[in-house]
Amino acid sequence: MKFSKKSDLFGKELYSILVKDHIYFDGNKRLAAILFLEFLNRNHALFDEEKNMVLSNDALVAITLMIAESKPQEKEMMVDIVMNLLVPSAI
Repeated sequence: MKFSKKSDLFGKELYSILVKDHIYFDGNKRLAAILFLEFLNRNHALFDEEKNMVLSNDALVAITLMIAESKPQEKEMMVDIVMNLLVPSAI
């Protein structure tokens, strides 16, 4: 999976921002998860070569909840974890 610098920054930052720094009263985590999947899809990173999703539904839920419960100072670690799940050689 390859991202341009612009899309890489967008993907790394957007998911965390949408989950943590939200504008809606409810539904932030669901919206963030949907937008994250769409981001991966548009960057041809949602499916592997065998057409399997790179993240299971359970993994997506776990990541989203982990980010939501994380402390602001743990943001870089959350980004690293997500990137490592998507691209194991990213870290």
